[in-house]
Amino acid sequence: MNDMDETIPQEEDLSGTPSERDAAEIPRQIGPWVVQKKIGAGGMGSVYLGVHEESGEEAAVKVLPASLAREPGFIARFSREVESMKTLKNPYIVNFIESGVAENETHYYAMEYVEGETLTGLLRRQTRLPWEQVVEFTLQICVALKSAHDSGIVHRDLKPSNLLIDRHGNIKLTDFGVAQVFAAGKLTVTGGIIGTAEFMSPEQAQGHRASKKSDLYSLGAVMYAMLTGRPPFSGKTTLDVIQKHKFGQFDRPNMYVPEIPLWLNDLVCQLLEKEPDKRFPDAYVLSRRLQEMYNRHKEKQTLAEGDATDSATVVSDAGYDPSDPNATLMRDMMRAQIEQEYAKGKLGGLLDNTYVLLLLLVLIVSGAFYFMRNVELTPEERFAAGQHLMESDSRTERLQGWREYLEPLWEEAPEEWNEKILPYYSQAEKDKASKPRLVNGKLVKGDLAEPERLLQLAEHYRSVGDIDRALAILESLDGLLEGNPQQDRLQIRIEEQLRTLRELRTAAHGLQDFLEQALDRARAASDSGDAETATRICRSIVVLYGQNEHAASYVKTAQEFLDRRQ
Repeated sequence: MNDMDETIPQEEDLSGTPSERDAAEIPRQIGPWVVQKKIGAGGMGSVYLGVHEESGEEAAVKVLPASLAREPGFIARFSREVESMKTLKNPYIVNFIESGVAENETHYYAMEYVEGETLTGLLRRQTRLPWEQVVEFTLQICVALKSAHDSGIVHRDLKPSNLLIDRHGNIKLTDFGVAQVFAAGKLTVTGGIIGTAEFMSPEQAQGHRASKKSDLYSLGAVMYAMLTGRPPFSGKTTLDVIQKHKFGQFDRPNMYVPEIPLWLNDLVCQLLEKEPDKRFPDAYVLSRRLQEMYNRHKEKQTLAEGDATDSATVVSDAGYDPSDPNATLMRDMMRAQIEQEYAKGKLGGLLDNTYVLLLLLVLIVSGAFYFMRNVELTPEERFAAGQHLMESDSRTERLQGWREYLEPLWEEAPEEWNEKILPYYSQAEKDKASKPRLVNGKLVKGDLAEPERLLQLAEHYRSVGDIDRALAILESLDGLLEGNPQQDRLQIRIEEQLRTLRELRTAAHGLQDFLEQALDRARAASDSGDAETATRICRSIVVLYGQNEHAASYVKTAQEFLDRRQ
């Protein structure tokens, strides 16, 4: 189920007769907590608003499903985690109160009751949030994550429905650490996936142990959802979404919301890196970077607003654009000149002459232009300028952005800029390949058209599920370009795609081995007369993998068995 579409259960009133309450299956009391109403439900149990029978304290009481308590070692793991959660005291974390076992061996835990709504509910009403509010919420979540990570606790299931917004508009992170108990190093518990697919890190999707950087990936996915109104990946099935987290490429947030600042757009993309080491090292570093960039943005915005007001007052008749970066410099130079002339006294009257002012303006603009052309840009400014040109519809502007800004920057510091500049390399190569040039007096296109065609052909076969053919094309192309120093960067792209395809093939082969073993068990059960077990196995294969192209032959075999049973 898509977490962005999940429904929040309506509160259930506990008024009425005891028989009516029993029919609604709402308990009257859980341990020392007198139940007032049901306030939520999910795969990990139901949540009730309870009042302590002695102290009168309110709490959100979660009742764990009996199926979880039957899991081997669950009680011991839960008890250990409870002890850890008791240490988490943070204004942005829902405080843990107590846990226990009520009647009928019902396991529960009580936590701080937050009157408000989930982030899921807020997004359902508003679709997406202003980016400034996203920054504010993210900084609060970072504080919560740092507190937990410092205590050795990883959340594992950070998502909008686990983020509560209180009456003051502050974020409260809930279910902290409990998911880790349920998972205990496995992806599944009683047939379900631990963690919500849309917000799950690639390493969790592969069954690896989650770390604090896994929480940062999930935070990036939550930020993406807050900014755009959708998760970074979606699909028809949970497996589809998980595969996309592992191997897919998401659309950058500013493709949906162009007004997002570039620095915020890049920050979210860094959090969503497939490799944990490419993300931020921890929540504290992330919060410092986010706060620093936000402060810079606000300072520039304040200066720009002040400059625009001053510029409109001082030289509104001069006909220049106050939003132009040169406008501030021009205004300051003009103001200094005016003050100097007035100070001399004799020339003060000249400033009342329109022609004199226009001449002065021309001189100042020319000087400012010369000055700006000769000011050395910082690497970040060069990247921003090149990126802006690379997103143009004009091939000429894209080539200018590549040759004047991105390519020199890449050559100067390849390790530092490789990740950011590499995505633009493909477009630059295509533009160069399609640019006509003179050869022996004739106009021809560049010599990169054929490698690009083969790359696109490999991508086509990958998209239709023919991984082996895509691999064969790329491996042959890699060998063809071997030893050609002019194609070094193209080979970098080929090697990255080869690595991804080989991981896909490994995953596909692992899935096929798993399904082959399942079909063998189904055949053995059928041969021994246990048709019910064989039917259950085959039906599970069809339901779980019916949309997976790598499992098509196994799904077909299972479906044929089911058809024969009808």
